Amino acid sequence: MRSKNTPIVVVAYNRPKSLQRLLTSLSKADYPNTDIDLIISIDNGSDNDSVLNVANNFNWDFGNKKVEYQQVNLGLRKHIIQCGDLSTVYGSVIVLEDDLLISPNFYNYTVSALDFSKDKQYVAGISLYNHQFNVHKGEHFNAIDDGYDNWYFQFASSWGQAWSADHWRDFKNWYNKGQDIANNTKVPKYVRSWSEKSWLKYNIAYLVEKNLFFYILKFLFQLILVTLVHTLELVVTYIKFLYNLV
Repeated sequence: MRSKNTPIVVVAYNRPKSLQRLLTSLSKADYPNTDIDLIISIDNGSDNDSVLNVANNFNWDFGNKKVEYQQVNLGLRKHIIQCGDLSTVYGSVIVLEDDLLISPNFYNYTVSALDFSKDKQYVAGISLYNHQFNVHKGEHFNAIDDGYDNWYFQFASSWGQAWSADHWRDFKNWYNKGQDIANNTKVPKYVRSWSEKSWLKYNIAYLVEKNLFFYILKFLFQLILVTLVHTLELVVTYIKFLYNLV
């Protein structure tokens, strides 16, 4: 159960324009109250003063804003893991990387989804977008229409996700044992081949090994709670991701 309002954690590094877009969309979303912490976590870098300026100058009217600048460069994997740890402080957490835009309804949906899944032992996270692309096959994908509004996927989400403290604590207990993903044949070879910078492959491996799932809502991609910004910058980033270059 959440002990506090679910905070929004924005993970940033060296993309000031992307961060500004995300923060602007957050300021236009709907929230149930004005007691919601916004935590902007910026990884250390030699050329990201402009990112820090964007974060410091942003006005957050729905609670406390905290800007956390890392003293050393964590890299994406450690950075996301550190942000996920905040779920144990607040009872849950929403994590958004800085190349996203959000729907005005994202917060209320996420809180409802966390409440809906709290007694479902097979759920290990909440996705804030609907998967419509099979990364293993490189093909378009739609979940079958079975009359339900949601579906469950043994694949973690990285374009906007939420975890309860229980979701995260169970994952971290597994993760901290030093998992050998490279030789775990239960995990798809494609996932195992991803860079060691990837936190996502560890979360996916955890789901596979424990037979757990992410909760996903069935909506058109354009209407889902988080969507990628359609710019050349992000297309290039996604191509790099597909070919294991980041």
